[in-house]
Amino acid sequence: MAIAMLLIGLAVVATSVVGLLLPPGHRLESLLALVAGAGAGIAVLAVEVATEFRFTTNGPTAAFLFATIAGTVVVGVCLAVIVRQQGRRRVSDDA
Repeated sequence: MAIAMLLIGLAVVATSVVGLLLPPGHRLESLLALVAGAGAGIAVLAVEVATEFRFTTNGPTAAFLFATIAGTVVVGVCLAVIVRQQGRRRVSDDA
């Protein structure tokens, strides 16, 4: 459970840092990454509940950890896309 909470905290911190680095008109984009990660986590939990935790040996605790890992990965991918798009915007603005 502690690892899951650590991952959630890291996702929130990463989202905040990327949001601070974005220009004022684009800062809400980083918040959408956090929402997407939460959605992925909820989807994984829903699958685990629907299958009555058959895919995990430790029941709800392991399911929560898997959901957190999925959510953190989605946040990371979304933030990478946002940073990449921001780099492209800067290049096109400089040209």
